[in-house]
Amino acid sequence: MASFMGDANIFPATLINDAVEIFNYRLPRPPQFVTEKTNVTVGVRPEAITLNLQGDESQRCTVSHVAYMGPQYEVTVDWHGQSMLLQINATQLQPSVGDSLFLQIHPYGMFILPEEQ
Repeated sequence: MASFMGDANIFPATLINDAVEIFNYRLPRPPQFVTEKTNVTVGVRPEAITLNLQGDESQRCTVSHVAYMGPQYEVTVDWHGQSMLLQINATQLQPSVGDSLFLQIHPYGMFILPEEQ
């Protein structure tokens, strides 16, 4: 289940050696992810996610909302049944509602959330 926390997207994730896996999408494990746990909750900032025309099937998403905000678009996508908020540079890609694209999460924008007590 993904949710928004402030301006972050929240997901359950699995840490596997040098990788983070979210919905079968595997990306490099950031160096700050130092924990013995394998199942964690991660946050991803909207500006740390980009959209591409090509990618792996695990990265496929569908654009559900687009708002032009000057130098960027605020975009909501559906990814594996979850809504995600993205901030996309307007000079890189001009997404439209209904587009099927591929997201890329950049590790610099990820963090592990502390466990609830």
